[in-house]
Amino acid sequence: MTKTKTININCGFDKAYDFLSDPQNWPQFAIHNVLSIEAESFENGYYRIETPRGTGALKLFCSRELGILDHELIDANEAAWKVPARIVPTEDGCHFMMTFTKPELMPHDLFDQGMLLLDEELAQLKIILETNNH
Repeated sequence: MTKTKTININCGFDKAYDFLSDPQNWPQFAIHNVLSIEAESFENGYYRIETPRGTGALKLFCSRELGILDHELIDANEAAWKVPARIVPTEDGCHFMMTFTKPELMPHDLFDQGMLLLDEELAQLKIILETNNH
């Protein structure tokens, strides 16, 4: 099972890309998955993160030129998520999208619950990026 989540954001591509490509910003919007990130925990491209389920890791694979914000999230109790993510400039701002493939051993209902939580995270991202404070 694969789901793609998208959101239109009324801010410029550069502002959104700069925010999303900095892992230190992730706890501000990934409120259900990344509680904190340790700036000094960088190892082989991975940052140590705290999740609701324990210690995990986050690695970003970014290209500003191509609008790529792919990432790998290793959860403490679940699987490693390899998430393709793109940001596309639009006439009114930008469009952000992420595609999630359900890990084989994850129950369908748990995956569906996670997708609902992701909707909340994307709404939080939109609020952050559309305010003048960031």
